[in-house]
Amino acid sequence: MHNRYRELNPFGGEAYRYRHYNVCYFASLCRHVPGDFVCAGVSFGMTAKMVYEFVDFPTLDKTFHLIDPFEGIVSNDSGRIATNYNRDPDYVLRQYPPDSPIVLHRKRVPFRLPGPLAFVFTDTGNPAAAADSLPIFYQALSPGGILVAFEYGQKTERYEPFLKQIGVTPF
Repeated sequence: MHNRYRELNPFGGEAYRYRHYNVCYFASLCRHVPGDFVCAGVSFGMTAKMVYEFVDFPTLDKTFHLIDPFEGIVSNDSGRIATNYNRDPDYVLRQYPPDSPIVLHRKRVPFRLPGPLAFVFTDTGNPAAAADSLPIFYQALSPGGILVAFEYGQKTERYEPFLKQIGVTPF
């Protein structure tokens, strides 16, 4: 499956294969959990598209929320812009049929969505923003829902206070 969508992201080489399969696996566990799916940090949309196809999203009666300002900001502190980031939201939307249950939010995280969430994946390229969004996404997560934060391994100290407060040990 990874190879089928590889051309969507010119920078998404083999290093992403294992991550994509893990994200798809955890998303599949949430198919029957009440609530919507979220991908925060979209860029070229490869991970979101793989999840959409892997879980056969149109059959789920859910909405897939894609959150990304398409600015390519790596750090709010430095304002540094990534050179390998897609800044065209229409590039992502063209990957789906027009009637797809996709809602694109051109916003930065943290960002609160209405209703419960079944699955959340964050890969914002900005560990601080992702950590700040953790309480918001966690509070909206339905029982049995899963949150995967790609940034966690980069800045664990930003996550630790909230994880300790809610009594969660990250996997």
